[in-house]
Amino acid sequence: DTAPLIGRGAVQSEDGSTPRGSIFFGDWADRAAVEKFMAEEPFNRNGVYMSAEIVRWTKVIKDAGIKPE
Repeated sequence: DTAPLIGRGAVQSEDGSTPRGSIFFGDWADRAAVEKFMAEEPFNRNGVYMSAEIVRWTKVIKDAGIKPE
């Protein structure tokens, strides 16, 4: 279930030439839900990520009207 997923994208070096990782932002009910999402996430399931860190994030702006490029 990806409904709580707010956004995701690549993290790159300052000049954009080197991939550094990925970042996910979401609004899951609890840590167990995040762990389930990550366990089922295709890249993670297939060993693409070397590691994953789950940290709490507080959404401050509900909707700034910003549209993805």
